[in-house]
Amino acid sequence: MEAPDLRTTRGSDVTRLDDGTVVIDIQGLHARRTVVLRQWEDAVLAAASRAGDSWLFRPDSTYDRDGKNLITALLRLTVNQNRLPERRIDLRRGRTTWIVRLLSAGTPPTVLARAAGVSVRSLYDYLAHCTDPDLDGSDEHRLLRDPRPLR
Repeated sequence: MEAPDLRTTRGSDVTRLDDGTVVIDIQGLHARRTVVLRQWEDAVLAAASRAGDSWLFRPDSTYDRDGKNLITALLRLTVNQNRLPERRIDLRRGRTTWIVRLLSAGTPPTVLARAAGVSVRSLYDYLAHCTDPDLDGSDEHRLLRDPRPLR
């Protein structure tokens, strides 16, 4: 999710589907449904439960939801309250890591582009940072010789 998505998402936008997948229905200019990574599902569901119909991100905030400093202020506050070392937390870098991780895992670009709210073409720049799966020669031959749909 990008900063504008975080500022406008409500707890009620988070849902656990019948198959157990946790999704967030993002509203606004790039409206879409995105899937939460398994390792974050419980934390996101807990935050959504606390927020209810209020904002998922800082539900009690009195900040202007359109203000660009909302997320920076929270991150700074979190670092200070938890006595963490001062370091710059960069949402874009986190988003880049998420995209590269999913591309490296073989997520189809069309699926990832929809979830990220971007064009497939915009994913091209991330490919330089992707890692190859650990395949031996026969696996590579099979993939290139006999491509199969996911179903």
